[in-house]
Amino acid sequence: MAKVPSHGSQSPSFASAIPLHDKPAFTPRKKLRVVTIGAGFSGLILAHKLQHEHVNEMQELVDHVIYETKGVVGGTWFNNKYPGVQCDVPSVIYQFPFDPTPEWSHYYSSGSEILADMQAKSKKWNLDRDIKFNHTVTGIVWTEEKSQWKVTVLPAGGLEFVDWADVVISARGFLHDWKWPAITNLLSFKGKMIHSAAWDHDFDFSNKRIAVIGNGSSGVQILPELAKIEATTITNFIQGPAWIFAGLPPAALVGGNDPSYNPAYSEAEIEKFRQYPEEFLRYRKKIQNSYSRLFHMYKKDSIHQRMITHMARASMMAKLNHRRDLCEQLIPDWEVGCRRITPGEPFLEAFLKPHVSLTSSKIVNVDAAGVFTEDGTYHNVDVIVCATGFDIAQIPPFPVIGRDNVSLAEKWDFEPESYLSVMCPDMPNYFIFTGPNATVGHGSLLPSLDWTSEYILKFLRKIAKEDIASVCPRQEVADEFNRYGDVIHQSLVWTGNCASWFKKNGPDARVTANWPGSGLLFYEMIKNIRGEDFDIRYRSPNRFRFMGDGYMAYEWNEKADLAFYMRA
Repeated sequence: MAKVPSHGSQSPSFASAIPLHDKPAFTPRKKLRVVTIGAGFSGLILAHKLQHEHVNEMQELVDHVIYETKGVVGGTWFNNKYPGVQCDVPSVIYQFPFDPTPEWSHYYSSGSEILADMQAKSKKWNLDRDIKFNHTVTGIVWTEEKSQWKVTVLPAGGLEFVDWADVVISARGFLHDWKWPAITNLLSFKGKMIHSAAWDHDFDFSNKRIAVIGNGSSGVQILPELAKIEATTITNFIQGPAWIFAGLPPAALVGGNDPSYNPAYSEAEIEKFRQYPEEFLRYRKKIQNSYSRLFHMYKKDSIHQRMITHMARASMMAKLNHRRDLCEQLIPDWEVGCRRITPGEPFLEAFLKPHVSLTSSKIVNVDAAGVFTEDGTYHNVDVIVCATGFDIAQIPPFPVIGRDNVSLAEKWDFEPESYLSVMCPDMPNYFIFTGPNATVGHGSLLPSLDWTSEYILKFLRKIAKEDIASVCPRQEVADEFNRYGDVIHQSLVWTGNCASWFKKNGPDARVTANWPGSGLLFYEMIKNIRGEDFDIRYRSPNRFRFMGDGYMAYEWNEKADLAFYMRA
């Protein structure tokens, strides 16, 4: 007689050890306590999904709070208020995806206009319902016994308290932690010193000698505005050149002939977009399509890269009036896109004015009254403007201590590495918007925030309904993702020979900021959960306890269609 194959332990004692969970399948044990840190675009897009797009389901699964350090929503657009602050992505594709406004004044919007729209939409949709303003997270520690994060929070003027979270979502972004540049004796300067991220709007810049340090996005926008002020003398100190180029005139996208790099929308155009939403959608899609197709230019040595380089060089030379001294210092010899391209042409024209000058000689020292450069020149100045951006190391300013007492700061000390930009090994139930290797290198960031929100909601649904204690990407999986991402990056211009915030450790280091590929690849990679990549731990000794009593809840509804799966 053939031996009956074993199917595991089937003894009555084993069966009685796992009692029936007398609830319909997928019934949550409890609501998940979800803590989101930050009320910028990321936190608000997530809030809209929880409160509106998926409200019927999520109100049964999630108890949500957002802790925001500031007293208002806005994120980076609240933090950055320097003169000339402007987004380098077209307004119509850089806005909330759930309620796009047709009423932008210009192709590229000012920071104040973006902030006003964010705050208006937040009020319209009641997105501050779950926000605790003026509450600063001071630390988070994973507690394995509870399968929860111990979140310490300090309210302004109050006492620190603890919030226990099943899931923590970092929506802090990466453009908020600023510091003075590492320049010898910078703090010995006795004149006015100001950082682009902490602008003093009460200071009178007129009749001042001004040093502007930096030619990144903020420097490119600040300098032309300061140059307009009466009787200023301005010197721009740069470490190297940058591509300042807007491409084809935006008006060409809609058949116009306005040569401006930032044309205003006419009232007739705005009214058309108001009255005909489908026309507005076509226009938005046309611009988004053009940006998505432009990703071909980021391929090293491609025909698209060669074409854009030729166009950018010709454009910059023309705007600099072909002055050799300026062209040699301001036009790069590395690939277009190695650093983020800035469309701020007024910056270039400013150097043709008699009161604006440029030096690429390195600053070696600062004293009470001025700046010393490597070429032996001393620059007497009244004001130093540090347009030197942010600390983009990705490490939060508070301790994040994960499984087995692993510190995120120590883990990311040399270079930050993530799983698909949205999670990190050793950090269970911890999700990140715009983490290491995010879609920050080209086009609009906003679509990827929407996709990331949907990805996080898939996990919230799975954790709640399948009685999961924790999900965490495995280290070897993240390592493989990062190593293959490095291979892709070698084919893209971001690994070119330029100094860039895309690379934490210098021109020849690995790219730590940018996603390894196109934004559409990111969309496909996080469209679904890759369960095989995770260490998943359950609250029950039997992972299938969530099957409950063997019934779906809707089977008890006499009006439910229980043949929904049949097709004609």
